[in-house]
Amino acid sequence: MIDLMPTFLDYAAVPSEKRPYEMQGLSLRALVEGTEAEINREVIAAELGFALKPGGDPSSISSRAILTERFKLIESNLWDLPTDVLLFDLEQDPLEQHSLADEPDSSKQVELLRAQLKVILGEQDRSRVAPLPEHVRARLRALGYL
Repeated sequence: MIDLMPTFLDYAAVPSEKRPYEMQGLSLRALVEGTEAEINREVIAAELGFALKPGGDPSSISSRAILTERFKLIESNLWDLPTDVLLFDLEQDPLEQHSLADEPDSSKQVELLRAQLKVILGEQDRSRVAPLPEHVRARLRALGYL
């Protein structure tokens, strides 16, 4: 998703100096047109947050991730539980089947990626997460989820 806007702007021939400077992501035009086999990036960071708790009580659920050429780190906060951290070595485990986060040899890598995530996205502020709108909650209630 992060690459959609740069790709659209590339196809629309919007020059880079007229694009928002804070835009993240890369144009995938060369990849789509088959003129480039892969897109290289140094780091991608993403964040997702929403509020919902079983029973309908608002509470934060958030996830943050950072992806490098070799590693992917995911931090998940579900309700009031401690943060869950996953680390995948994409060269050795491209399907992300085995997390290395709890292995002693990976502690420095986890620490480094968590620090990078904090620099890129800032401190995680779960108070910013807005509760689901009432019409969405009503639909979930009607479906038996709440």
